[in-house]
Formats: sequence, C-alpha cells, structure tokens
Amino acid sequence: MLPIDLLQPADIPDALRLSAAAGWNQIAADWQRLLDLWPATCLAGRVAGRLVATGTMVIYEGRGMRLGWVGMILVDSACQRQGYGLAMLDEIIRCADRMGVGVLGLDATEQGRGVYLKRGFVDQQPICRWTGPVRRPCGAHSSVLRALLPGDWPSILELDRCQNLERSSLLARLAGERHAWVGTLVDATGALAAVGFVRPGRLAAHIGPLLARSVVEADVVIGLLGQKLSDRQDIGSVVLDVPQNMALEQCLQQRGFQVARRLMRMVRPALNEWPGSHAQMVAAGFELG
Repeated sequence: MLPIDLLQPADIPDALRLSAAAGWNQIAADWQRLLDLWPATCLAGRVAGRLVATGTMVIYEGRGMRLGWVGMILVDSACQRQGYGLAMLDEIIRCADRMGVGVLGLDATEQGRGVYLKRGFVDQQPICRWTGPVRRPCGAHSSVLRALLPGDWPSILELDRCQNLERSSLLARLAGERHAWVGTLVDATGALAAVGFVRPGRLAAHIGPLLARSVVEADVVIGLLGQKLSDRQDIGSVVLDVPQNMALEQCLQQRGFQVARRLMRMVRPALNEWPGSHAQMVAAGFELG
C-alpha cells in the first residue's frame, strides 16, 4: 500500500523534479497554481516520507454537471512498476466520488492509456502538442493584439462557456500570474473576437487556452503572440495543445510547427457530446483540460 496524502507547498521542488524527469514542460508556478486553486485534490504518494508519486484533479462546476480533470500522474523512476501510478489514479477516482464529480476526463499518453481503459475511461478525441519557433508574422497585420482590459471579462467568459461549465477562477489566475501575458483581439466594431493566454514553461513558452470565434482569428492571435514573444531573448519556441482534426492544424503547419506529442483525450463515463466550448481552439494544458 502506498501512503497517500495531500500535496503541500513544501513538496513543489520534489514534484517539479518528477515532472522534469518525465520531460514535461511544467515549472514551479504550474504546480503552485494547482495547489492554490484545488488544494483538496492534489495528492502525494510517499515512501518513508519522501514524495515518489503525484496525481491531481481540477474541478469545473456547472449546472447539472461537475467535471473533474485528472493530471500530473507521475511516479519516480526508481519506484515504477510497483502500481504506484494506479494507486494515485484510484485515490483520485475515490475523491471524485466523494465530491460528487460525475464526469472525469484526462489526456492520456500511449503508455498510460491501457491503465485508464481498465478503470472505465474511453477514448474521446486525440489531442496533439504542437511546438514551433517564435517568429514575427510574415507581412503586415492589420489586426492588433492588445492587453487584457477589465471590461473584457464578460466577453471572455461568454466565449469560454463550456456547456455551462465555470472556468473563471482558472482564467483569472492565468491572467494575473507574474510573467504570464494575455492578448485580446477585437473586431472592427470593438467586440472581442479572440483571446490568448501565454505563460512560461521549463522548455518552451506555453500558449493556452486560446479562445476565438473562428480559426482565422485564432491563427492571427498565434502570429501576433509570436511577435510579442520574439522580443524576449530567452524564449525560442512555444508549445500549444490542439485537439486533432481541427482546421487550426493546417495553420500551424504553415507556421512551421510540428507535432511533438500525441495523446488521447479520454472520459469516464462515455459521453455523447464532449463538454467543450467550440471557441476553445487551443486547450489550457494537459493537466487543466
């Protein structure tokens, strides 16, 4: 039996060690965000008091639905093949049951997919992590990406509405974090057409979520964010997570982006319709949905 308790702020250095060893892009701020917003569902597995496994669940509230998103299932390389990852997943499922979470989702690697299938998760949709260089847009853009204004929030939340699921706390946190940036695109009438969130990562800057009324507007935001980031000498590339078979993929290819990772978006129980906003062109991240 793996002793499991709550992840604590003091655990962040060891948690970051686990995610870095797995080759993931998280920095300490990503772990801190999870702990601050969902402290009761960030779990730690310990051996002799030492952190050897983690698992998290974010919860999005909604009318008639409560969605939990599983992430950060990590096990120290020295402790793998002992069932610790499955133990963390099972404890998260128990937490979800106690908290009335009716639907669980996650983005599974090929290695982890078999484990999730055994626990009743089913395939919903492939999702790919794209990576590409930070470049200034080719040619002149008539559009301008401006900083977030307080008056933008009603339009952003309306754009983000995911079948009545509430993500305002996450979006507000991303917008307020140090070193992060939010760019908004407005149309000729002054109405908000798209918004993109950018935050630093261990290996590359992370774009997401990106919300837009159309693929064209999403592509413009990516180009303009690249222009913004190109002024930073310490940023050479960006990553973003896009559900497969979206029209945005062609735009990313034209920008010189390539698929770095392929995961499977899974859900438990099976759903007839995925509870996602059609405006979400780019996901918030594998651990955030």
